[in-house]
Amino acid sequence: MTSPTPELLLASSDVALLAGVRRPVVSMWRSRTAGSDRPFPAPRQISGRTEMFDAYEVADWLVETGHGKNPSARDDVPAFATFAGASHRDDPVVFAAVTAALCLVAVSGQELAGMPAEGVLDLAEEYDPDDQMVSSELEAVGDRLPAVLRFASLLAASTTSPAAAFERLMRDPFRTPLDARKPVVLHASVGRLVARTAVGLASRSDGSATYADPFAAASDLLMAVLAEHRDRGSIEVLTPSGDHGAVRLLRRRLRVHGVRPNKIVVDGEGRFSVPPGATHVVHLPHPGQPSMSAEEILTSLDRVVLPMDGAQRAVVVAPASALSDGIGGPAERRRAELLRSGRVRAVVRLPRGLVPARSRQALAVWVVGGEHRGSSAADRVTMVGDLADTDLSDTVVDDLAADLVASAGPPRRRRSYAYVHLRPVLMRTLVAARSSLVEVASATPYLPVAATTVQARIERAYAALQPLPVPAVPSLRSASRGTSLRSVTVGEMLRRRALRLVPGTRYAEEHLTATSGLRVLGVDELLGTAEVGVRRIGSLVLAEHYPSGRTTEPGDVVFCTSSRPAAFVDHDGDSVIASPARVLRIAANSDGLRAEVVAADVNAQPPGARTWRQWVLRRVAEADGPALTSTLAAVREARVAALERVAALDAITELLLEGVTSGSLSLDVPVTEATPSDSTPAR
Repeated sequence: MTSPTPELLLASSDVALLAGVRRPVVSMWRSRTAGSDRPFPAPRQISGRTEMFDAYEVADWLVETGHGKNPSARDDVPAFATFAGASHRDDPVVFAAVTAALCLVAVSGQELAGMPAEGVLDLAEEYDPDDQMVSSELEAVGDRLPAVLRFASLLAASTTSPAAAFERLMRDPFRTPLDARKPVVLHASVGRLVARTAVGLASRSDGSATYADPFAAASDLLMAVLAEHRDRGSIEVLTPSGDHGAVRLLRRRLRVHGVRPNKIVVDGEGRFSVPPGATHVVHLPHPGQPSMSAEEILTSLDRVVLPMDGAQRAVVVAPASALSDGIGGPAERRRAELLRSGRVRAVVRLPRGLVPARSRQALAVWVVGGEHRGSSAADRVTMVGDLADTDLSDTVVDDLAADLVASAGPPRRRRSYAYVHLRPVLMRTLVAARSSLVEVASATPYLPVAATTVQARIERAYAALQPLPVPAVPSLRSASRGTSLRSVTVGEMLRRRALRLVPGTRYAEEHLTATSGLRVLGVDELLGTAEVGVRRIGSLVLAEHYPSGRTTEPGDVVFCTSSRPAAFVDHDGDSVIASPARVLRIAANSDGLRAEVVAADVNAQPPGARTWRQWVLRRVAEADGPALTSTLAAVREARVAALERVAALDAITELLLEGVTSGSLSLDVPVTEATPSDSTPAR
């Protein structure tokens, strides 16, 4: 069916989105079908240099010819089209008016299309007497109001409700003129994390909760919170006073979902207060100020954190550059003051890519609660986690949200909870930090286990190996407190020149052999998919074809990051490194680094930990280094002998099975006198 007078228009880019294809595909369709019996529809209007097509003609063509990937194209037209004469894509005034019309339909229950403009404005004044959300928006479009109402009607008719139509407009902000929202829109996984955390923090014994968005920046997050809260109990939502467009949009969005927000009165200096027991949902920067500096973000957090009472909680999402990374200057002092308040219960760095408009920006989350009670300032802890290399899967989100909720709980729960992604760090350590909080936390050792406990465990482990050949049990003694060295990151030790990075070289397969030459160490060897020494390269081939190829030195740590972090200590040296594997070479002035410890710390990294400069390495006091190295060497030799014994036992097993099952062997086992077994009933 062809629309006699096109109300809804599509540009070529809109056609691509409607069809679920890339923009060049639309041009290909037009050229290839031009001479066919079913050509692509001709443009109906030209706006500037942009050709505009009748949306329903295009949708019918897509469905009838089978082009594209959207069999429901006709039903989806209003979500992708522009209304002739009133474009919500190009004009933010029209966009605001369309959302206002949908909101008015939801709160009044009346169909607006076809209603006289004066009647619509009167209806808006009836339901919005103080002009908090819809009246000004509908008046602002002037004589385009009938077109706006018609488009809102079409959009609502293509969905299940005005709320669903509203969310369809909000779902893809990069196709709307909401320039203020673009830099602050977050990935859906952040919404799930914040929602599960906020609901866990907020619910009272009767299931009711109060949520506050003091900056009107957490619109998407609040929608996720409402969906998570569902029917747990009554809900109150607080939004700031004022007339900023983002504030009015948030009010419309809440009302279209049946939530009547209450006001947070904000004074001229930005100060405000909320009722006791409220849970703040804070997202910074906000649409009113989308390019906030770290100091401005932390100043805004001052207004949230410092007035909080003991029953209030807050979930804060902001750039990691403000909440967790090293910053320096006034911003660092401002953050230290917030940490010193004793209210920041958890700090978590999230991976990059969660802000689509700023793909390289990393986010961080704070959970803020009441002041610590029952513990001295010296003993207060904050839970810290680094998920920079972890995808926010549903499982990770669930575990992390549970960790965050526990971090703000009563003291007994905080101490007894088994955290998955967080670890306790003394608050005074974070306050004194002059670098990344998560790096400082990772480099902070846990409280040492009692020496007698460690000694007993080691002696039991050695005893369990008997009667196999084992290395001599070392002499164990209690170490003096304070002799352990602070853990460090790979990046820090590279800067100190205690480590040196040696790159690998890419070798052509035809130059590798399994017979002779220098052994090759690469990802396959590190991951265990190839036996060390199977791949080799001749010295002459290396010199002729790879003059820049380097060989290892004894004690080099060969490592890789994909498909998971793995490391291997090349004790013999004189191996070549196949890229993307690389070498961490420990300098003569090792500053407490030992190759075996470095390799163990690399192998202990989670599978997705690819930011290798942030890996945390433990160090060994100089007095203990030689003894540890020699003892580990003896353990390594015993392990090789044990593996050889296992291989021999496996061979015996296979030979026995083959001989007996083939009939070539018959076993004669001496019969011994029966002894009571574990299965003998007890008397």
